[in-house]
Amino acid sequence: MSRSALVATIAVLAAGILPGAASGQAPAHPPQPAQQAAAGDLRTQVAAIRKELEQLRPAAAAAQTLSGSVQQLSTRVTALEQRIDKAARQSAVGPEVVGSLDRLSNQAAQMRREVEALRTQLSGIEQPAGAASAAVGAVEYKRGFEWITTDGAYSIRIGGFVQPRYQTTLAKGADSVEEATFRLRRARLVVGGHVAREELTYKLQLEAAADGAPALDYFIDYELAPELSLRAGQDKMYFTRVWWASDSSIDIFERPAAVEGLRYDRDIGLWAHGSLWGDRVAYHAGMSNGGGPNQLNDNIDVVTLLRVDAALLGARFDAFSGNLTRDPELRVMIGAGAVHDLTQVPDRIGGQAVANRDVDSNGETDNVRVWSTSADAALRWRGLELVAEGIWRHERWGTILFHSDNQTIKELVDPDADGHRNYLAGYLHASYPLVQQTLQLSARVGHSRVALLGVGGRPVDSTPPGDRLVEATGQLRYLHGSNLSLGGSYTYFNYNTRNGPEQPGDVEHVLIGQAQLNF
Repeated sequence: MSRSALVATIAVLAAGILPGAASGQAPAHPPQPAQQAAAGDLRTQVAAIRKELEQLRPAAAAAQTLSGSVQQLSTRVTALEQRIDKAARQSAVGPEVVGSLDRLSNQAAQMRREVEALRTQLSGIEQPAGAASAAVGAVEYKRGFEWITTDGAYSIRIGGFVQPRYQTTLAKGADSVEEATFRLRRARLVVGGHVAREELTYKLQLEAAADGAPALDYFIDYELAPELSLRAGQDKMYFTRVWWASDSSIDIFERPAAVEGLRYDRDIGLWAHGSLWGDRVAYHAGMSNGGGPNQLNDNIDVVTLLRVDAALLGARFDAFSGNLTRDPELRVMIGAGAVHDLTQVPDRIGGQAVANRDVDSNGETDNVRVWSTSADAALRWRGLELVAEGIWRHERWGTILFHSDNQTIKELVDPDADGHRNYLAGYLHASYPLVQQTLQLSARVGHSRVALLGVGGRPVDSTPPGDRLVEATGQLRYLHGSNLSLGGSYTYFNYNTRNGPEQPGDVEHVLIGQAQLNF
């Protein structure tokens, strides 16, 4: 069908649904199967999706995560209905309307797929009517063992994962082995659920692979509304997008070293978070100690954080995770974060002892004022995922480095005349499912100026062989269902020295073979 005929057809369809428009006239050209869905057809499709969600809602109430998924989908359905109404009200009829209806049709199709996926997940926990009494104390398994009271008011879910690894590190010429070892990279036990009502949730995560099995996450979260939830306890500092990605599902075994030295870790604090405008925008903001995991505040100041994410095209998605299909919907997101911190001068910087940590002689350890900002963009389309992220850090050392006792540290940090030091870092990540749901290829390149001051309780234990780092990683991962995966990766590290000769050990080749079992 020609473009003019297609436009004419949509014009006639629009005339039948717009208030005050002419009606009762048969279209000059009956719609063909290949035509774009008209606004009226889209309304019918979306109404069917809403009806299915309402049918799933009672069963989803028994599962915290699925209930949240139903709520998010319902919010997106409402937003889609509004966009359909807006498209139908447009007075112009032309290619722009055709394109708008086409995009809305794709979004509706994606929602239908997500509803079907939810229905499949719920089929494992649904019970026939009248069997509630038999379910008391019953345990269901769905990526973790979950127990829910018959009234759905309380739940507890226990799960986790282990990641056994073999790692080899080769020297610069790849002709000698520096390290070859088997180890348990991670062994996590996760407990979560809700109390009294679905809106009040909790989480506890332990790292059994570390001495003492320290607690990583422990918090309670109360959802007042989709736009506002409050979280108190210890959690990840949501500053960079890649740090927020879960260790159990992240595409590449290790996060980019280029930004690892500049990010913040887990911390104890209070945060507000939520989604706005039909889940198009999400935010995360709050204050925390700044001392790092399981630490009290090491000074009288707190760390403040703000992070905002927005979906430009399509629905928001979890970057670095779950990119195992070739969904035709184009999705584009952007995000930015900012952190302000007064970091206590540590005992050692870059492996060197700090001779004087109280240059103003007031009896208290001096602080370095640190401003950090991050920005990123993520795209996912037909199986290809691309993520670019950058960090800028500004450190204000003041007179600390200019004291005669700290000249060795000054040479390492190399501040400007005002006692400031700036850092830049960034990376580009890509992944693609070679075989859907089974075989994934991932790659990453990154560059950074190497930071010497650790933040959030993360010390820099030794002086790096260079002041700039270039890295490149490639990885292939095989997934057997949702509980088992096996993969291998290669990473090239090159620490460059901006001035002077190259240092020994400035190049490394790291080979990793890792399995993961979820339980």
